Amino acid sequence: KRFPCCFATHAALTALLDLAPRPDAAAIEAVDLVVCRTTLLVADQRQPDTGLGGKFSITYCASSALLRGHVREEHFTAEAVRDPAARALASRVRLFPQADLDESRAKAVVRLRDGSVREQIGDLRRGRDPEHLRRELGMKFVSLVVPRLGKTEAQRLREALGRVEEIEDLTELTRRARN
Repeated sequence: KRFPCCFATHAALTALLDLAPRPDAAAIEAVDLVVCRTTLLVADQRQPDTGLGGKFSITYCASSALLRGHVREEHFTAEAVRDPAARALASRVRLFPQADLDESRAKAVVRLRDGSVREQIGDLRRGRDPEHLRRELGMKFVSLVVPRLGKTEAQRLREALGRVEEIEDLTELTRRARN
């Protein structure tokens, strides 16, 4: 999946991350998220204290995306979810369930202190540029594997995975992945 958090948050996160240009967090007055009812049922932890709680908090996930410009595994630690800046912005995120939406769609409305408004639809069914998806997947791979294997070994594993269809003996690949 694209983000390391509850799937019910993904459409809203896609909308927020697709805002261009991304607003500075200090300039944000309020964030209104129009989401499906399921999002409120499964991802409505308002002030999480643990990384796992953060994964099920649409308000935290939204604030993290806006603050950091991406959503990665390292944003789901107790320290990250307790970050004062993330909590302050999360307190300005309002949720509006809409009956005709499913988990694949959401709308983000970001109201700035200067009175301007930015809106974006997040639609997970919409096709994404394959090159963009490859880059995004590569960044996710690096963020998950480098802490475990180190930069050099992670790069070797990534290169081996890139030619997996050509490899007759998967011993090298499994050896690299086990380190």
